[in-house]
Amino acid sequence: MTPRVFHLAGPPGSGKRTIGLRLSALTGAVLLDNHLFNDAVFKPYGADGLRPIPGEIHALAAQVRKLGLEAARLAPRDVSQIFTSYLTNRPSGPAALRLVRDLAAARDAQYIPVWLECDIGELERRLPLPERLERAKMRDTGSVCFA
Repeated sequence: MTPRVFHLAGPPGSGKRTIGLRLSALTGAVLLDNHLFNDAVFKPYGADGLRPIPGEIHALAAQVRKLGLEAARLAPRDVSQIFTSYLTNRPSGPAALRLVRDLAAARDAQYIPVWLECDIGELERRLPLPERLERAKMRDTGSVCFA
């Protein structure tokens, strides 16, 4: 069986995790939501989705993500995975895409990228919702680039 690596990318509030949970239920693939890695660092820091997160905290999250990707690379052939990413126009955006694509190649897995879009008005409505606080997700519409 060829494993699959799904990569759900889109702006904050576009439903990456929600769709990832449904896709996981349908396919049996493991959901590796970006907050699985980020929260290991963001939660102890006290991230609330409103105040900016300093570069050194993002660097720690990148280290956790690197370890998670290495574990994902070592997964058995019968394990498929679903990753989520908020791709920005900063260098880290395309780099995140490459990391997951390269992981799929290293596993000889089928890579399935999916770009999620959502009306800007709907994104602006979703971002401040209180349930986003639980996972320290972005909630400040002024700090997000929707394009």
